[in-house]
Amino acid sequence: MLIKAHRLLSACIQLAELSGNIIKSVHSDGALQTVYKGHNDPCTVADINAQKIIMGTLYNLFPGINIIGEEQVELAESDIKQVNLDLIPEEIFPAELRDLDINKLVLWVDPLDGTYNFTIGELIGVTTLIGIAYESNAIMGIIHHPFADRSPTYWGGLGIGIHSCFGDFNENSFIKPNDFSVVQTKHWQIPHGEAFFKTLNAERNLYADGTGYDSVLVISGNASTYVFNRELTSKWDTCAGDGILQGIGGFVTDLNGQKILYDKDQPIKNKDGVVMSSKREDAQRVIEAWREFNSQN
Repeated sequence: MLIKAHRLLSACIQLAELSGNIIKSVHSDGALQTVYKGHNDPCTVADINAQKIIMGTLYNLFPGINIIGEEQVELAESDIKQVNLDLIPEEIFPAELRDLDINKLVLWVDPLDGTYNFTIGELIGVTTLIGIAYESNAIMGIIHHPFADRSPTYWGGLGIGIHSCFGDFNENSFIKPNDFSVVQTKHWQIPHGEAFFKTLNAERNLYADGTGYDSVLVISGNASTYVFNRELTSKWDTCAGDGILQGIGGFVTDLNGQKILYDKDQPIKNKDGVVMSSKREDAQRVIEAWREFNSQN
């Protein structure tokens, strides 16, 4: 069965924003109902309720679609929301990407990326991520940034560029940074992390959590490259940013330079880390530095 790419993207943009509304409401109420799935791996009622409306609505609109979400949820009829399937015009898509085989699609959903940040009040690191993969490759992505100024939603993909909206359909003028600037994790201790990052000789070093926010810094042109060299990110953390960066020919691989694949049979964890960059030459610089660093350590 074929589905319209612009309708899928339209639904996902609005669902990411509805997810952000849930997250802000839970934060305002203060009743996070936090449970821990593992060490430093919290889940709140915002994670659960946001994922339920994303999955419930998408399953209703596109029966049979493959969705892999971070949380385990039970869906109810009340989780189905009304969305405008023509928010994004079909004409912006190249002809070959307007109709997609539903059996070749996988959506990777992180309803609340940066839950640890959410629980400690570092709200700028909180995002909602929906990545759209087709034939194993990330082709589109949506990142909603609920606690940033004006709560922007970034979206884009192969053949359609990078855009941002603030409740409306607005195009974002993306400007690649002139310098080699690297975003690295702030909270999570990385083995040999500082030693490796020093070898990069970046002109600017930025520290931020979680992966969605790190991706936003690259997508918005505030940094050229995001690097994480541990097996702590998952496909639902990276697919959205990967998909959006396809809109400008961005470069997303593991630290060995291998493309990250997103079909439903792939391991969920990105075991060899992540390099995400708007500039191929900067990504290649990181990959070569990692190879050299490992040969000496």
